[in-house]
Amino acid sequence: MTVVNRDTRSAAKPRQACGGPHTGACVSPGAPSRHQASHLPRAYPFSRVDEQTAFGVLAKRVRYSKGDCLFRPNHSDQFLHLLLEGVVCEHRSLADGRRLISRFALPGDFIGYCSGDGATADALESVATFRMSRNDYSRFQVANPLLRLRMEPRLDREAALGQERMMLLARYTAREKVAAFLVHMMDRWRLVDGRTAYLPLPMTRQDIGDYLAIRLETASRTITAFAREGLLMVVPEGVRILDIPRIRAIALA
Repeated sequence: MTVVNRDTRSAAKPRQACGGPHTGACVSPGAPSRHQASHLPRAYPFSRVDEQTAFGVLAKRVRYSKGDCLFRPNHSDQFLHLLLEGVVCEHRSLADGRRLISRFALPGDFIGYCSGDGATADALESVATFRMSRNDYSRFQVANPLLRLRMEPRLDREAALGQERMMLLARYTAREKVAAFLVHMMDRWRLVDGRTAYLPLPMTRQDIGDYLAIRLETASRTITAFAREGLLMVVPEGVRILDIPRIRAIALA
């Protein structure tokens, strides 16, 4: 992973225009190999080899580079992605030109299940997904009714993330919003790989500001203030939480 200075992120590779639903290079079709399976995220919904095989028969493993587009407006209903590696930003453009970020998808999340026609999904870093067409997913559901029941809670969680974002926006101060965002991401990463103190943040501070509906300068100033108070340390590609109880207390204020 390339180390990028958080305050000079604009010099990094710009996000590319969406090239349609087939943007990205297919690495391999079918179920993950034994080596790949050993590196699947803890949040991956299928732990059994036969379950992975059933899903992998219809899915393709696809890799996207940082800045690539997984889908663009009016194409989000063609494919369903299961994120294996990396972080994806889902957003849509408002009529006044502002950008509304609906969520940051982490490994184990489904992308495109309830994104809507106006949604765009961008890779914030190198990303790998299992990609399946909507038609193939419908056939998969019919052929695997028990697996479908196990997948439904995962898919419902995608919709629940939108409600969690609304709770973040309900915070009255930027300080509370940023603290709640850090706690939210920390809890989600714990489900992915068990990590706690180190928090990967491949998104820019502009992304964080757009997600929390605050200005870039406000997001940056708040994170800097947390670092000055000893609550966290800014490190390459993320932050290290130094005082988790205090961060949680601010988030719950």
